[in-house]
Amino acid sequence: TTVEGYAYTELRDDVFRMANASGFSHGFHLVGHDHGGGVGWFASVSPEGKDRLLSYTAMSIPHGDAFSDGLHGPTADIQQQVASQYFTMFVLPDSASIHSGVLRAVCLGSGIGYLPTCQHAMWWYNGAFGIDGVLAMPPLMSASEISKYSLP
Repeated sequence: TTVEGYAYTELRDDVFRMANASGFSHGFHLVGHDHGGGVGWFASVSPEGKDRLLSYTAMSIPHGDAFSDGLHGPTADIQQQVASQYFTMFVLPDSASIHSGVLRAVCLGSGIGYLPTCQHAMWWYNGAFGIDGVLAMPPLMSASEISKYSLP
């Protein structure tokens, strides 16, 4: 598996391949959560999604356009910009092992003990922000900028 396997175009196509393999070659309902929510939004607006999906429900994230509006432009929300700063770290090459292994500790705490597997989990972010550019990356903020704002 490579980072390219996490491209949202590939993951969107996986949604329809899994539906076909499960016998849902015509209309079906789709529910997505976390990154699957982003993939679901992306799939639902595709030509195949418009043709095949009867409904789509995102369980944890807004539509990518609404999320991007919360990060940039006249409706940008500073709290959302601060809360999204971790994205900028997750997309770095070898993000699971840099910065004194901070993310490795997170992976170990969640039951992922093998560093390459942990890195694969980070590649979801590369697919969303870098490869296909489905979601907007938050503006990069310095530590002093972040410290000005307290998160709820």
